[in-house]
Amino acid sequence: MIFALILHYNYRVYHIKKVAEAFKNGKNIICLDKTTKIGYVLIKKGEWRLENDKFINPKFIRDYNIRQCVVE
Repeated sequence: MIFALILHYNYRVYHIKKVAEAFKNGKNIICLDKTTKIGYVLIKKGEWRLENDKFINPKFIRDYNIRQCVVE
């Protein structure tokens, strides 16, 4: 069980670094959003900023945690 937890943690850290690096390089990011009909929101570098593992846009009420996002 401990091995599985360590493996999961390492995967999450790798995933977060991968998405953050892609965002810094200008790639689009897709984040899960169950409040919209399409189920996701597209994050582009010019409109969004990354602060403390969260994508923030002043035009949106909520922010998106990097753990729920993937590189487009």
